[in-house]
Amino acid sequence: MNATTPSRHTGRKIWIGVAITISALILLLSAAGVVGVWVVQNKLSDASVSLLQSVYDISGELRQAIERADQGIGEVRQIMAEVSQISSQISQNVEDQGLLALLLPQEQEDKLVASMNSVQETLGTIREFLASTIEMYRAINSIPFVNLPTPSVEQMEQIETTLSGIQADIATLQQNIQDFRAGAADVISRVTEAADKITAGLDELSGRIENLDQVLLALQDFSVRMQTTLPTLFVVMALVISLFLAWVTYTQVEVIRLYVQRWKLLGETEALLVEAVNAAEQEQPKSE
Repeated sequence: MNATTPSRHTGRKIWIGVAITISALILLLSAAGVVGVWVVQNKLSDASVSLLQSVYDISGELRQAIERADQGIGEVRQIMAEVSQISSQISQNVEDQGLLALLLPQEQEDKLVASMNSVQETLGTIREFLASTIEMYRAINSIPFVNLPTPSVEQMEQIETTLSGIQADIATLQQNIQDFRAGAADVISRVTEAADKITAGLDELSGRIENLDQVLLALQDFSVRMQTTLPTLFVVMALVISLFLAWVTYTQVEVIRLYVQRWKLLGETEALLVEAVNAAEQEQPKSE
């Protein structure tokens, strides 16, 4: 029995030592976790704000490009309105040489071609921008609480389809005017129809571009709001995690304190047992 009791106390001390060691490790990890959470929070906030600012800047550049394209569309629309008006007047009086001279003169035709080329080039630039940034938009949308109203590739494809149709109609208009100048007086009505069709196509193109502009405007507004909201959310999350880790730290301090008390108690108990054994051994010879 005397040998068993110290052995049992030794086993308990080993277990208490292991428990204290584990609690100390958890305590250290929790303390390091609090620091790490705030470091990560700062980095996430900075990265998110930087990305959202890039979105704002790119959207602004795209909107400026859309504005330039819309100006080109306006110039083409004005030319078409003049062509439609003059061709309607000519259809009533084909012999009016003054009106014939005003029907898409070379200077105006060059301006029409230049305006359409400018619109096409600008829309091509917009498409390249969207294609190059689509992955960035998806990456930003993977951030918690973020859902960007991003423009779609389908929108751009619809705009390009409408533009291609307008360019084909302009080629038809030019051919009809050439035929009319060559003496085919009966094609003047087709000139008017082609001009009106181009005007309708321009209206559709303007509407599609306006829709894209509205998406980009919403994207800018959203990025501005999220530049303020996201850092606040990250701070709240870091605070909640820190409070949890602080609670874990407190519990481990209490666990260590409890096991230290048990260690001391075992030591005191062991000392008392040793004294009792020694006293019993000293009493035994006297009784003999």
